[in-house]
Amino acid sequence: MDHLTAHAADRVLSVSDLGVVIEDTIVLERLSFEVERGEILTILGPNGAGKTQLLRALLGLLPHTG
Repeated sequence: MDHLTAHAADRVLSVSDLGVVIEDTIVLERLSFEVERGEILTILGPNGAGKTQLLRALLGLLPHTG
């Protein structure tokens, strides 16, 4: 297995240019990140920052781009 294949095998989540618009309001724009096996991801932010919308988009519960 080459380096790129090994890296992809360790990736459990990959998000690229995620965007969410709700009622003509941009909630998330061009969000990209990767999570690899063994990493811990924390999502922090004030009320209304888009944390719940991010999770709903990742679960396919909200229309999104990216």
